[in-house]
Amino acid sequence: MQITRESVVKYIKDELKYNPESIGRAFSKVMDQIFSPYTMIGGYTLIFIEDHTNGVFCDKCARKEFLTNNISMSIGTYDEGENIYCDECNKEIESSYGPIDNDEE
Repeated sequence: MQITRESVVKYIKDELKYNPESIGRAFSKVMDQIFSPYTMIGGYTLIFIEDHTNGVFCDKCARKEFLTNNISMSIGTYDEGENIYCDECNKEIESSYGPIDNDEE
């Protein structure tokens, strides 16, 4: 999934259609859903990748970068592999299933 300024505006408009609350609450709810560290179903680890530099961000830094620098990002699950680190704050991001087991029995 790719996040752009336009896609966030669309999500907020959709949220306001179904829940006509204040724009601030709708914005906050949408941003919390998009920039979550885990998937809503299954709790899989999410990583955020800046589209132009392929920089990897944790959820908090991705949100900050998106809001301050208007960059587009891709979101994906990080299912298996060694822990990686956020390019901004160096927070450790664990994969959902841990390191790849290369042992063949």
